[in-house]
Amino acid sequence: MDKIERSAYYYRLKAEKFEKTGRSHHQARVHRELEELVKGCNSLEEIQQKMGEQGYFDKPAQALMMDKMLGLRDAAKENGFSKVAEYYQEQFDKIKEDPNRMYSDTEYATLVTKELGRISTIAGEVTTMFQAYIAIQDHNVDPCSEEEFNKQKNYITQSIAKIQENGVLIGEAMNDSYNREHCGISDEGYEKFKAFVLNIINERFDESFKPTFEENYNRAWEVLKPKKKELQEIAKKDAAKCCRSTYLSIPPEHAGGEYELVMNVKTEVR
Repeated sequence: MDKIERSAYYYRLKAEKFEKTGRSHHQARVHRELEELVKGCNSLEEIQQKMGEQGYFDKPAQALMMDKMLGLRDAAKENGFSKVAEYYQEQFDKIKEDPNRMYSDTEYATLVTKELGRISTIAGEVTTMFQAYIAIQDHNVDPCSEEEFNKQKNYITQSIAKIQENGVLIGEAMNDSYNREHCGISDEGYEKFKAFVLNIINERFDESFKPTFEENYNRAWEVLKPKKKELQEIAKKDAAKCCRSTYLSIPPEHAGGEYELVMNVKTEVR
């Protein structure tokens, strides 16, 4: 196999690799073209000359960027980032028309960064509202005081304002599947969370939104009451296993050695 044959073989292997990915169509096409170009030449000098004349010094890089833009566009679509997908599509079209745009035109990267920052901010504020909601609801031991309730309500109000500042209605933000995934709760619980936030917006509040200690205690007791005897038996078994142990720790004779722990006294916990 001479140098020309090896060159053609190289471009064929590259084309096959890109074809297997399923997402590198432009790079696969360019390397197939290079394989055919090399096969039609009789010398390395002729290969270099034809590559320069036909633009193949730039085409591989152009194909790489075009495939990259399409891959990023598709990823943005799959995540529901429609505006980001538009920016990648626009950049693809520019590079396809003029390869030099991939070197000089970086405005798309600024726009993408700005949009992703906006998306991240909205998701963060939805998470903040969710954490405030949980803080209000999760008072199984201590009742939610008026001061604590107002503090958490204020966090939610501030987050609502920040979301709206980013050009999104609160209902739209909370219905977005991307933001929903940031809240670890069942669908039923998430619906209650949304209703809670909407009541803050509409300023429709009553005491039912602030669970009292008695309510939480009674709700927990209703679940545990049928299992009272079972839980008491478990508690007795666990108590019998509990003990407090005293050990004597003997240091090693040299650095890196292991400590020796000698049981000295075992005292039952009562």
